[in-house]
Amino acid sequence: GEEGEEGQASKLVTEFEWKSHITAVRGAKTIVLLSMQQELRMSGAFLGLLLRELALERLKEASGKGESDPEGLKEACKVVVHSLREASGVLLASEAYFSKCVKQLHNLPSELLPSMCRSLSNICLGEGQLVTAYRAQLKGLSKPLVGSLYAGAEAFFEAAASEIKQHTNEYNEVNENQLKYLALMSWLSRARALELVGLHGADAEETVGEALATLAAALAQAHKAEQVASDGVPWKALLDAEVARMDAALAKARKTNQVVYFQKEAKHPAPCPEPKQLVTPIQFTFDQTGPLGQ
Repeated sequence: GEEGEEGQASKLVTEFEWKSHITAVRGAKTIVLLSMQQELRMSGAFLGLLLRELALERLKEASGKGESDPEGLKEACKVVVHSLREASGVLLASEAYFSKCVKQLHNLPSELLPSMCRSLSNICLGEGQLVTAYRAQLKGLSKPLVGSLYAGAEAFFEAAASEIKQHTNEYNEVNENQLKYLALMSWLSRARALELVGLHGADAEETVGEALATLAAALAQAHKAEQVASDGVPWKALLDAEVARMDAALAKARKTNQVVYFQKEAKHPAPCPEPKQLVTPIQFTFDQTGPLGQ
């Protein structure tokens, strides 16, 4: 009858199939969204992650030209940070909208859950903070300041991991590589923060002993990440390069101390600098054109 036809038409309009490639354990998962609200919420999450992907692609391209165009790399870093802030804002807008609409949390993809949106938003902020710290290094700002920026990145990644760990009962599945990525970025951010503190102290006789212990602690922190960057993960090359660079910096500082300062290496490293977070989300609402609609 007419009611049956209307019901069938309604079903055709409100059921959508998505393939989730972001947080699914096996790389992709087909899910059915049962309302236009869910469609909008998933679209918001995908928009934020698309902006993130485009920003990171731009950074990769600019980094490849960095040696021949250092000023261009600095400017590209600035643009990339802006895009990551946009991505973070879109994800937070999705989270706020999700909170109003989600009534049942069971059998939903992770991207539809408020806690996952907050986590992904913090990932974007952490990556933006890393680029900010790197740009500060390119500009020759003080090592303690840059170290505090890297510590700020660690705080963002820790917040992203905490969101997932505190809400694991909400998820049908959590991508293991997503958790590994958060651990890797957190540990490497802390390693860089400690390294810069150590490099700063290695240039003065009264602080070189503690500086050597701090550089050793930075190297140990980088080695800690080896447990998540296995041979089958593309982050292995990144980690190997970081370990090699920090190992060389420690060896150079120790040799300089043997020749110039003659100081005993301290038993304890300097503390990690206080986090300084400069990256904030750019506000986004669903009633505006949005970052891709210009």
